[in-house]
Amino acid sequence: INSSVLQTSSVFKTHCSIVCIVTHRLLTSSSLFNTFQEVQDVFKVYGIEIDPRHLSLIADYMTFEGVYRPFNRFGIESNPFPFQKMSFETSMSFLKTAAAFGQADELGSPSSRIIVGRVINQGTGMMDLLPKLTV
Repeated sequence: INSSVLQTSSVFKTHCSIVCIVTHRLLTSSSLFNTFQEVQDVFKVYGIEIDPRHLSLIADYMTFEGVYRPFNRFGIESNPFPFQKMSFETSMSFLKTAAAFGQADELGSPSSRIIVGRVINQGTGMMDLLPKLTV
C-alpha cells in the first residue's frame, strides 16, 4: 500500500491481503481485522465454519505485540510457557527442549492449565470459594 494512495480524496476503501504490509503501514487494529478476515477467508474456501470468537482469539494472538507473529510452531517458540508450546504442533520437540534446559511452567496460560487438568484462572475459574471455618 503506497501511503500517498490513502491520502487521495477519491479513495474511500482499500484492501490488502498481505498482513505484514497492513501491520507496517496501518494501525494494529487494522492488522487485527485484516488477519481475522484472511483466516476466515481461507477456511471459508473449504466450507469450514469457525466460530468468530475463536478466529478473533487467533487474530489477537498474532497481532497483540504490534507486529505480525505467525500462528505456527515458529511463532510460538518465543512463548515462555513450555506446556502451551507443547499443546501446539511439535509436542515432543518442545518437551525435549524444556526437559534438557530445565524450563519450568508456572501454569500462567489457559493451555498450560488445561494440559495438567487444572481449572483455568479466567471466568468462573478466577476465584475460589472457601467455606467459613469455625474454631
